[in-house]
Amino acid sequence: MPAFRDLRNPEVIHFPGAISSMVALSLCAFLAALILIAAVWEGSPAERIAWGAPPLAVLWLIQRAWPRQIVLGERGVWQYNIFGHRKFMIAWDDLRDPEPTGEIGRRQRLGVFTNQAIRLASKTSRRRITHTSRHDDSERFLKLVRQRIAHPPTVF
Repeated sequence: MPAFRDLRNPEVIHFPGAISSMVALSLCAFLAALILIAAVWEGSPAERIAWGAPPLAVLWLIQRAWPRQIVLGERGVWQYNIFGHRKFMIAWDDLRDPEPTGEIGRRQRLGVFTNQAIRLASKTSRRRITHTSRHDDSERFLKLVRQRIAHPPTVF
């Protein structure tokens, strides 16, 4: 789903994960869960561990790769968790300039990242928000963040 403005507060812009990536990750999670259930159902304890460990690793990787919703609000940038609850916020005045980076590693090939991501970092803490390739509207996200860093909205 592309980025959208909040109906109740037009200053707030939501950047959810792309539907295609969420569907693909959900399908992989479902298949890994089925394999895990089948692996734990029968066999000796050693076989259960041997057949159950790979699906657990895949489920952990899917949890790490799931695109978290990012919200550009009036006071800062919010990062949500997988279940849609607010995880943390970085205030606009605490935000460093956004840096294009690679999601997995920072190595560039021929001047272009193979897995493009935009990382927002806090100046004072170690908090980071990453707009990954599994989100839509990366150009719009980068443009809006740069605009709001240059001219932060005034909140009364």
